Amino acid sequence: MSLIAQGGFLDTNNFNGAYQDVAVDGSDFSVGDTIQVTGFAGINPANNPITDPDVEAWFEISFFDPGGLEEFEIGTHLSPKIVEATPDDEWFELNTSMPIIPANAQFIRVKAVVFQGDFGQGSVYFDNLSLVRVIPEPGTFSLFALGTALLFFRSRRARA
Repeated sequence: MSLIAQGGFLDTNNFNGAYQDVAVDGSDFSVGDTIQVTGFAGINPANNPITDPDVEAWFEISFFDPGGLEEFEIGTHLSPKIVEATPDDEWFELNTSMPIIPANAQFIRVKAVVFQGDFGQGSVYFDNLSLVRVIPEPGTFSLFALGTALLFFRSRRARA
């Protein structure tokens, strides 16, 4: 997904961006999977410069239950200082943290958002946005298994 979210609004506290809903149906994503949004954000000061420090951009993941209620969201923010300091044609890689899909999630909403406060103007470019399933490294999985085994043996020893 590629997106340009631009400003020039005539009011305060404007949000702009896009989202996509992805089903949790077992084909690509299942309950219990660890996921992450990855992608890039940048600006082009020559075409639509950011004129105010109150401009922010971020990626966000939200989970929704079968009734369409939002369970929780988790996001990665690009601070205004980073956005303002971005030279022409330089991209910042953004990654959200890695939440686990909750048991009652029916779909995942992935958002790329730009907030413009206090009449701020400018545009933020988003590119190569991806929702990916994170597979633990073998070393991480081994440590988890070892920890679980130690807890099991410790609880058996405490009962004896």
